[in-house]
Amino acid sequence: MKSLKDQVIEALDEGGEEGLEHFLAGLQRDADFIQLCSELMMHLYWEKKDLGGALKVGRAALDTYVRMLESKEGTPEEVHHQAKAICYNIASFAWPGWDEPGIEIDADALEAGLRAAERNLELARSLERGALAESRAHWMLGGQLIAHGEHAKARAHFDSASERAAESGKPDEALLAVGFGQLAQMLEAGADSSDELERTLSQLSAMEGGDGFADQIRVARTYFT
Repeated sequence: MKSLKDQVIEALDEGGEEGLEHFLAGLQRDADFIQLCSELMMHLYWEKKDLGGALKVGRAALDTYVRMLESKEGTPEEVHHQAKAICYNIASFAWPGWDEPGIEIDADALEAGLRAAERNLELARSLERGALAESRAHWMLGGQLIAHGEHAKARAHFDSASERAAESGKPDEALLAVGFGQLAQMLEAGADSSDELERTLSQLSAMEGGDGFADQIRVARTYFT
């Protein structure tokens, strides 16, 4: 017997987004629906390169989450964490700084990414997920703010991301956030290079596993300049 996820993917393959919407409309909107949507988002983005579909499914999950919050039945703890993960993924999928091949991000998607990044940070705090989760939430919001041209606000979030990463014992992620803060400062100044940023990239590359973080900054720098 096919799993529910496989049935939904089949409906998508056969009927496109209209088929997907029709199938999802017949499902009960509960915690299992939110989990299903989370899995579908990953499939749509990574396998189908369908950002619009991924965001649509993510919105359906978050709408369900809001309805659950408003009901008198209570919301299971794991659902809050699923909702936070969906917010982070929406913000990440709709961030052009990855320069992900096959993904086109329009103004509506970019706005959805910013709103999701803001909500992700709110949930990281309210769920008391700890310093590292808050650091990553600040980093994601900073990235979205760079994409919206809000460089000063982005720097403030990257500063917070660096502080919280250091608190959690993650010096590589702390330095990553420092580098993105320097990138935001460089962009705000209208420059296309920065000696401070180059030093940070060198420091990151010298760390074990730091090359990936350094490349992340380089890709974003190339995209935004």
